Amino acid sequence: MFTQYYSSRARVSEALRRLGERRAVATALRRFSRLKSSLSKRLDLEALAERLSEARRRTLAQLSELVKQAAESLEENGFQVHYARDAREARRIAEKLVEPGSLVVKSKSSAIEEAGIAEHLRSLGSEVYETDLGEYAVQLARSHRAHPIVPALHLSREKIAELVSRDVGYKVPPDPREITKAVRRRLREVFTKAGYGLTGANFISAEEGVIALVSNEGNIRNSTSFPKTHIAVAGLNKVVRDLDEGLLVIRALAPFSIGSRLPSYVSLIAGPSKTADIELETVVGVHGPSEVHVILLDNGRSRAWDLGVEEALCCINCGGCLNECPAYTIAGRAYGHVYKGGIGVVYTALTEGLEKAVEAGLYLCTTCGRCVLSCPCRINTPALVERLREAAARRGLMAEPHYRWLSSPRELQDDKPLEEQLPL
Repeated sequence: MFTQYYSSRARVSEALRRLGERRAVATALRRFSRLKSSLSKRLDLEALAERLSEARRRTLAQLSELVKQAAESLEENGFQVHYARDAREARRIAEKLVEPGSLVVKSKSSAIEEAGIAEHLRSLGSEVYETDLGEYAVQLARSHRAHPIVPALHLSREKIAELVSRDVGYKVPPDPREITKAVRRRLREVFTKAGYGLTGANFISAEEGVIALVSNEGNIRNSTSFPKTHIAVAGLNKVVRDLDEGLLVIRALAPFSIGSRLPSYVSLIAGPSKTADIELETVVGVHGPSEVHVILLDNGRSRAWDLGVEEALCCINCGGCLNECPAYTIAGRAYGHVYKGGIGVVYTALTEGLEKAVEAGLYLCTTCGRCVLSCPCRINTPALVERLREAAARRGLMAEPHYRWLSSPRELQDDKPLEEQLPL
């Protein structure tokens, strides 16, 4: 009955022992909050959040119709669209698209990680390189990302330098500029040889049939330009009504996550590369990919309405909620699974089930509500967590102290404070 709860507690206990990592995470989150506070004096972030929140909820109300429209619009633009009901089907689709033993360059993507696509391709003999510097460091460390925007938040510069030195074959000093230079040199040769680019999508516009990708490093442009085939994997919730809504997503991502105005690069892709410069005859495949595939991933998202947590699908995965979350500040990457924090636990329930959600930290949320105020979509994550806790309790998936308390009501003494009554 308490297996998942004990697993969650063990993960948090281990995280508490990683003092250096906890300090690094807490320092970074404080910095993000300061930068956002400073930026809010120049940008009306409240107005932006209000517009985005309204737009995302309008889209959510018609999501199934918009997903169909998006698929049709994408195909009209020359994309090849695939629908994956679950992670296994997404892996099977990717397996058919990527020839075994190929060289694949990959951008940072929670959907790809959720479906286990990169690991599956590696098991079939392909080399899959992370091209985001933080994800590259996490890959070398055989670790897991700590934050959706800053994945190597938990790794020190000394540790990253050590990992990169081992990979490139020469000593790289623990200086961010030198580390960046070494990684750029290492990955540049990989980009030019790769046959496949594997990315996520920050949004997919249903009306225009366009996928959008953002980055600060420029790696996504290389990943979607050099290879002959580009494969984008996106959850159904990444579909937006049109480019107007999509640009609201782009405008909110950086300010609410790390307190910067905009990402350095915003790519809008409307199909494979092509030219009609020779007697107006269209030729597909010029300097960019000749094939662009989009895998639309359900993997439990359509169950959100059954569980009463459909509001979670408004999430743009900016990580802004993590910056203010007291539980995440302490537990770090132990709070959540692929997706972090309270909203991450909700996504875990959708994509992997309630048992995994309990293990990921369903009972860690304090329901303080600070995440709601820092979310650009104003998602009421505490309310969603409480609904999942109710569903978990009905299935006997409870925290042991809660179970003992509820099972022994006669032992409670009304004249004692509540904290003394609970057998924690």
